[in-house]
Amino acid sequence: MTDQPTTSPAAVRVELSQEMLRDIEDSVEAGKYRSVEEAVVDAVRLWQRERADRQERLEAIKAEISRSIDDPRPSLSGEEVDAYLEALLREVDERVADADLGR
Repeated sequence: MTDQPTTSPAAVRVELSQEMLRDIEDSVEAGKYRSVEEAVVDAVRLWQRERADRQERLEAIKAEISRSIDDPRPSLSGEEVDAYLEALLREVDERVADADLGR
């Protein structure tokens, strides 16, 4: 299979559920598409775009994991994370209280 789209159309026989076919035909009748073929081609393009987007997100996640693994800073224990977050929340609470008092 190639990532490059073919330039000449190819005929394909696909069996769809009655519900899927009804949805497509309803879209054609509503004027959203000129034909069932156009609706199916649009659906395949959307599928291709979603696959490409998902692959990009996966690559970004993999890159973030690699950066995290390669990070020279020491790891924190669960207790250290909890203590840090509690201190951060106290600081936020203090700032909110100060803002409420007009300080």
